[in-house]
Amino acid sequence: MADELVSQQYEDLAASDSATQMRITVGFKLLNVSLYGTLESHADDSKELLIMPSMNYDAEPFTLVELVDGLNSFLKGITGKEWFTKDGILNSLKKFLNETNLDSLKISIQQVFLHVKKPKSGESTTEYAFSLKISKDSNAAPKDFTFASIDSLAFGIWNTNNVRILSNMDLLSIKQLLE
Repeated sequence: MADELVSQQYEDLAASDSATQMRITVGFKLLNVSLYGTLESHADDSKELLIMPSMNYDAEPFTLVELVDGLNSFLKGITGKEWFTKDGILNSLKKFLNETNLDSLKISIQQVFLHVKKPKSGESTTEYAFSLKISKDSNAAPKDFTFASIDSLAFGIWNTNNVRILSNMDLLSIKQLLE
């Protein structure tokens, strides 16, 4: 029975009038972090890029300016626009961290998720998530966290609502974690 089902599926595929599609996997470096992405070209001439998260524990740390410039250069090459500003990220971090030397933070990339869909015509859509680690040498500390010493400090930047991705990258909200 299973063989008949598989055979029928192959016959259906062979009989369909589908156009050739293409998929390639590419390995590359972003700020000296090795990443792998999948590029697809679809029958409707749309294109899609997907970079799934993988851990990069040995990533070299960068300053906030280097990180923002590197991410913007990368994303601009794909989407045609810049997504982040140093001041925007600094202002977000100031909500959580003591303001001691935030300009000199050393930050490393831990995980990257990127999903870009470019239709043949019209506006492309971009989902991203970056999990970042602040170097222990930066002496950054969360506000109101004076009851213990800090062993590690990480943060994320994302615009995706994909719960699977956010869960894999440890970026779920406290509310989501408790559900």
